[in-house]
Amino acid sequence: MANGTTRPLFPDVPALLRGQAARGPVISLSNSPDGLTVSPRTLLRVHGLPEGPLFFREGAAEHKSRVLDTLARTTTARFTLIGDSGERDPETYAQFVQEHPGWVERLLIRDVGTPARRQEVGRRLTPLGAPFGFLPAAP
Repeated sequence: MANGTTRPLFPDVPALLRGQAARGPVISLSNSPDGLTVSPRTLLRVHGLPEGPLFFREGAAEHKSRVLDTLARTTTARFTLIGDSGERDPETYAQFVQEHPGWVERLLIRDVGTPARRQEVGRRLTPLGAPFGFLPAAP
């Protein structure tokens, strides 16, 4: 059975994250609860990915919005937001882009939904003016 330490990464993810780390910290937000069987920090080390602050769900669905708002108040770094179309990430990120114009360098959404969901996400993100793209669902 595959887990985070044995499952292959998307081919371009290590280069993408290392490039991002060269410009500023790579910050991970997760809807998963803290205390998972395999820690995200272990996954980063096993795959040789840049380590940075990790923020886990704090019991509220809006935790990603809260963390992003806090980061926007405490840093001058521009963000590359990577999310998942199966979650509310596109909607959360769209709201952040609208509330913090100029802070988002790009949006990358892992496409795990239906074609209709992909179209919905595209319609939501296109008018924002921040570059965005879709990542494949799985290698």
